[in-house]
Amino acid sequence: MTKGRKKIPDELKSLRGTDQPCRMTGDAIPAGTAVAALPRSGLKGTARKVFEVVATELIHKCLLDVVGVDLVVAYAREMGLYHDMMRETEKEGYTIEAMTKHGTATIVNPKRKVAEAALANAKALENAFRQNGIRMVSDGTDNHLILMDLTGTGRTGKEMETLLGQCNITVNKNTIPNDPEKPFVTSGIRVGTPAVTTRGFREEDMKVIGELMWQTATDFDAKAEKIRAAVAALTEKYPLYQ
Repeated sequence: MTKGRKKIPDELKSLRGTDQPCRMTGDAIPAGTAVAALPRSGLKGTARKVFEVVATELIHKCLLDVVGVDLVVAYAREMGLYHDMMRETEKEGYTIEAMTKHGTATIVNPKRKVAEAALANAKALENAFRQNGIRMVSDGTDNHLILMDLTGTGRTGKEMETLLGQCNITVNKNTIPNDPEKPFVTSGIRVGTPAVTTRGFREEDMKVIGELMWQTATDFDAKAEKIRAAVAALTEKYPLYQ
């Protein structure tokens, strides 16, 4: 009699993105289980290189566990995009020649402006969260990626992802260090700013988004319609196509 394939724990399925309900078994890896070998990330290009460098260093220092892999994947994905954009800016130049209605003019490379605006927007959103008592993992952001700790809000990452999705705000649930929830539930969400930045959102708009997310976390049932209306007003202010 041949043995079947060894079962893959639910947490690893979640990390690999194969956590469909029909594949989950309820088995769990104990929190804090150390990762001894470089895990698969599902990333490509620059993001994959960032992941391999960061994860390898953490493994060497015995600082990476199964929960932390998700954080490193998220970081590598966002920073990979950031580095790719900045590399293109350096290749093309920080200023470029562009055609305007008055002829050829020297302008700041739009990709550089997007990178700078993404960082400014992330900072503005971070400040809005702080004012409402939401803690940022690592005590803030130095790029366009924010990891929010929801443990003081009464909401899980999975709940916030769903509720914000109902209001047309897209985020991803994400584990936090020493997360008490399972990886497919989580106690945090990952918030990125490049998408809204490229649409033209400014720092004052990020403050509004931060407030709307706080209302979603604390008083969704009473304010759901107002939140949706406010989001609709923002998207109409900055349409995808003009």
